[in-house]
Amino acid sequence: MTEKRLWDTVKAGMDHTGHFDRIESHATSQGRPDVNYCIDGREGDIELKIYDKKRGGLIVRANQNAWFCNRTRCGGKRAFILARYDD
Repeated sequence: MTEKRLWDTVKAGMDHTGHFDRIESHATSQGRPDVNYCIDGREGDIELKIYDKKRGGLIVRANQNAWFCNRTRCGGKRAFILARYDD
């Protein structure tokens, strides 16, 4: 499975619950999660990851970790990592 296919699965399953946007981090800011969502007036972010043992497991880059730490430090509560195991 690719991250793109994971996004397609999430969008198909959740799109009816709110508004979801895929964000191209390279164009916005380094480390920013892949998806921004709004459900019932609550916004949040989701980082999509594929756990692939051939490529080293679940890899969270330093700039992604920094983004999550900064968001948490500022009181952000709705930032998640959604990982799928792919063998």
